[in-house]
Amino acid sequence: MGVFISAILLLPGISLGHEAAERYHQAQSAAKAQQWPQAEDFLKQALQHFPNYAEAHHLLGLIQFEVTHDPASAIPSLQQAITLAPHLVQAQYDLALMYLRQQKMEEAQPLLKKALEEYPTFWKAALALAQTFEQQGQIPQALEQYDSVLIQAPDQPEALYAVSYLNFKDGQWEEAHQSLTRLVKAHTQHSEGWLLLGRVEEMRNQPTQAIQAYETAVTLQPASPQAHHSLAFLYQQQGEVSKAIEHFEAVTQRKPNDFEAFMNLGVLLSTVNDTAKAKEAYLHALAINKASPELQYNLGNFFEFHEVDLDRAKQHYRRYIELGGTDPRVQRLLEQLGPDLQPEN
Repeated sequence: MGVFISAILLLPGISLGHEAAERYHQAQSAAKAQQWPQAEDFLKQALQHFPNYAEAHHLLGLIQFEVTHDPASAIPSLQQAITLAPHLVQAQYDLALMYLRQQKMEEAQPLLKKALEEYPTFWKAALALAQTFEQQGQIPQALEQYDSVLIQAPDQPEALYAVSYLNFKDGQWEEAHQSLTRLVKAHTQHSEGWLLLGRVEEMRNQPTQAIQAYETAVTLQPASPQAHHSLAFLYQQQGEVSKAIEHFEAVTQRKPNDFEAFMNLGVLLSTVNDTAKAKEAYLHALAINKASPELQYNLGNFFEFHEVDLDRAKQHYRRYIELGGTDPRVQRLLEQLGPDLQPEN
């Protein structure tokens, strides 16, 4: 949180030549230069000259937070500012932010509501209030406040993303699509927006658009495994094996314990007859999760057809059956091969 959220006005009736006002101006200049101790000293001098200087108490609270990074250090000064000037909307908002940093939503909400009563178009207060409602699970109230933010600030990214996400969770794909399209048009570097847009496009059965959104998310945030994971599955579904392999490999590099990525990588590498890498991927998946019937089946298939090692194939097929697998071909094969080998765990 920055100190200068908005212009902090001098208390009416104080002459600009007044000693308190001069010290207040000096504090503002020092704060702009991030000279926090000097700013704090100037404000304390201002308050010695005029103890009821509400704006000085307000700014002092903000600077105390910048110095300590502890909301508790700022709260008394902000409370004093509001006591002296009950209609000081910015102080109400800043005090609410301090409470939110302490996860005290019940203390923050009345302050935000009061700020909005005083200043209905104060969209930052509406945004903070919406976020508290969302955290409390009061989704209709949250959406109402997010909508009010977007009336005042149509391209506000946090509100656009929140509305999109809430609509996505509620299965409102078209509404989510509309707000996400607005978001990424206004904020082209919003990687989370592109990622969510990809998910929405998948739900709308638009795989081409989903791939485009995920590719943009990967470009913006290459280290994130989520978009790589989604791209890998989409490319796999569309039969673009080399691209699917590329993105599953990217997932395994970023999430070395991602079971699904390793298992699918094994499947895909097998289809292009890269048996060495396929075996490595399968065995890595097995080290992560031995209790997957799908993996045990795939390993049995791999050893049966790619390495032509029926003993090892039988071990994994038996484990597949033990885990609940019911493939008739596998059952017949095991009957033919006999019960001589015990399954590996």
